[in-house]
Amino acid sequence: MRNLVVWALAPLFCLTMVAEENAPIDANQTKRADFRYSIGIAVANVPYFDASVKSHLRVLPYGDLRYKALFLSPFKGLGVDLPLGGGAVFSPSISWRGERKESYDKTLKGLGDIDAEATYGASISFMRPNFTAGANFFRGFSSGASTYAINAGFPFRLGESWTIAPGVSAQFGDRKYNRIYYGINQTQAAASRYDRYKPSDGLVNISASLMAYYGITQRVGAAVFVSRKYFVDQAAASPFIKAEDDEQNNFGAMILYRGP
Repeated sequence: MRNLVVWALAPLFCLTMVAEENAPIDANQTKRADFRYSIGIAVANVPYFDASVKSHLRVLPYGDLRYKALFLSPFKGLGVDLPLGGGAVFSPSISWRGERKESYDKTLKGLGDIDAEATYGASISFMRPNFTAGANFFRGFSSGASTYAINAGFPFRLGESWTIAPGVSAQFGDRKYNRIYYGINQTQAAASRYDRYKPSDGLVNISASLMAYYGITQRVGAAVFVSRKYFVDQAAASPFIKAEDDEQNNFGAMILYRGP
């Protein structure tokens, strides 16, 4: 389930990073500290599993640690930021892909469990005051299944305290990933109410979001978001997604403290 928790908060990632990068440096600082951190608490509407139409509210802790170029982040994993110039950063990292249990919902009956696994990959991000863009690639160590994602955001500062940011994203899966998470093999078809389905590689979902960040003080801020996620192409054709719905509505809020 960890991947869904991260996904639920992911729309806040771009906005909090923009807020941090644009935050004023303390008067007694001449440069940004080597060690930095952000901590917070969030309430988010989290689906029970990927493609679930059912969701529930969860209280989620948040923490992001950075020492010079090294980072430990719930969004990017454990890795290092390598500046490329012009506002672009390349970030190789090790991360985590959550499990999916058959017991999560009756729609998964007969499909079996999917184990959690560590992943490796990299992301690249580009940040400007009114535009952000990014892409990432991650492959499972044990399964070899890969995902690719792209995103763009358009943050605008409204005075000294407010920042708002609409955003869009898309996720792709290779053939192995789509068959693990959205396919129905012969054994699963015999144990469930679904027909066999062998997806290929391709687009899995697209989403749109709207976020707002309010700087309460120099170091404390609050953020909220709403988003809608649509399952398309290879995922939308999956029998167990067709049996439910092909979209999810999500929302969340976070209180954030930014350290030095």
